[in-house]
Amino acid sequence: MTSSVLRSIGRTLLVFAVALLPSLAFAQQSFPENVRIGDGKNGAIFNSWSARLENQPVLQVTASVQRVRGGDDTYINARFGEGSTFENGRRVNLSSGNVEEITWNVGGIRPDGRPLVIKAYNGEVIVRTVSVTYQQPAASSGIQPIQPPAPVRAPEAANSTSTEGCDGGRYFRAPTIEVGRVEPKGSLFSGKYELSGSIYGACIVEAGYFEHGQLKERIEFPTMPSYQRRNFSVRVRSGRQGKVQVLAADGSRDEVNVDDTITASEQQQGNQQLKLPF
Repeated sequence: MTSSVLRSIGRTLLVFAVALLPSLAFAQQSFPENVRIGDGKNGAIFNSWSARLENQPVLQVTASVQRVRGGDDTYINARFGEGSTFENGRRVNLSSGNVEEITWNVGGIRPDGRPLVIKAYNGEVIVRTVSVTYQQPAASSGIQPIQPPAPVRAPEAANSTSTEGCDGGRYFRAPTIEVGRVEPKGSLFSGKYELSGSIYGACIVEAGYFEHGQLKERIEFPTMPSYQRRNFSVRVRSGRQGKVQVLAADGSRDEVNVDDTITASEQQQGNQQLKLPF
């Protein structure tokens, strides 16, 4: 009788332990969002989704998304920071306007301070929710719903070199692009130029030269809450809907139209030549 009771208790404990295994082995972090992302092409917004994660091995990233602009060639990908996209460059095409759930297998890679970034190309996409599954329990157990905090104006952090403070809905002064020089390159009618200038801002998540909405050359800029000014020089071409664009973590941005800048520079040079004595 006693041994039968003990066996029954043992089976009950075993079932209870097995039921607990998933919660002990994994932890989830959820981000309820409604963020529009796109590459700026054909009227789409120029924006990407990003969030800071626990520095734990990440098994999977699942996003609920909906295409709101573009065609069957609209696609999204995901990565940590500026690293390689998950699943060896996997592109997920969104073939309809319905809400779709996309899962990337990350394979236990740690973020190591890099933000999780989701980008859309050839269209515009709404990121409804994002869920991250960790291999080990995160700092707090279970699913963590993160609500968007109230906007708070962030002061300048004069000496900060950390990426802390660039997430959580903080708002910054919009970044600015200042063009310093436009210099022709190549033959007379090649349409090739070198555009130089500087970018000023804080928590910059994307900066670069775009043609027809596609990134052609990235401009390196530190993602930190202290305001920085960095010089840049990019090779551009006229007649390709070229833009130099910069985007901050709070969604604020600035852009320079390459064709307008080239035209203004050539007009200025022409006016200066007219003033020369003969």
